[in-house]
Amino acid sequence: MTKHDTIAAFDGAKSEAFAERLVGALNDAALVLMTSLGHRAGLFDTLATLPPSTVDQIAEAGELAPRYVREWLGTMVTAGVVTYDAAAQTYHLPAEHAAWLTRAASPNNIAVTSQLVGVSASVEDQMIERFRDGGGTQYCHYGRFHEVMAEDSYQTAVLGMDFILPIVPGLTERLEAGIDVIDVGSGPIRLGSTALVKQPMQPTMEWKVTAFEPNRFFAWETRKFGTRMRAEHWVLHQGSG
Repeated sequence: MTKHDTIAAFDGAKSEAFAERLVGALNDAALVLMTSLGHRAGLFDTLATLPPSTVDQIAEAGELAPRYVREWLGTMVTAGVVTYDAAAQTYHLPAEHAAWLTRAASPNNIAVTSQLVGVSASVEDQMIERFRDGGGTQYCHYGRFHEVMAEDSYQTAVLGMDFILPIVPGLTERLEAGIDVIDVGSGPIRLGSTALVKQPMQPTMEWKVTAFEPNRFFAWETRKFGTRMRAEHWVLHQGSG
């Protein structure tokens, strides 16, 4: 048996199926980006309040340029998100679709989360460099990351609080009674970052990280009534953990 004999025969059907998957992924990626654009421009919200309308009517209602509204609507019609009446030349967002695409639909507004694809794509150049130098990216590279995460967290966590807290037995009651809560206000813990900490019977206080060793140790400080307070936190291995 020769080396050539051990090579599997090329499966044309498998190849075609893979190509179809990639083309579908490209189409879906374009739809996600245009969904993000529609959310940010308020187009879904505008369409949800209108009866079947022309491009000019939609653009006027949303205070947007008709030229770009027309192009965006073309994508939405092709993707089956918006319907189009060729005879009347009107566009309409079905209520069944608006239930997942408008701000009024929160916490079910998937258009909010679609923004993360564009945010991730914005660091492609930096990621190419990281592949070459082995470094890492930082929050500052992601532009709108915090803006998008705040909007997404608001609709999934804040609006869903009545459904989330009861998952942990007794958590709602403990929070109402006053338990230790930490709100890291400037991203992951790092040297110079700050956090708001609320403890029982104490006012909310801001702590600043003054020493930091990744995966090992950090210390932070705060001041109250002219007195400096410092706390240290260590990561210790126990057994096999």
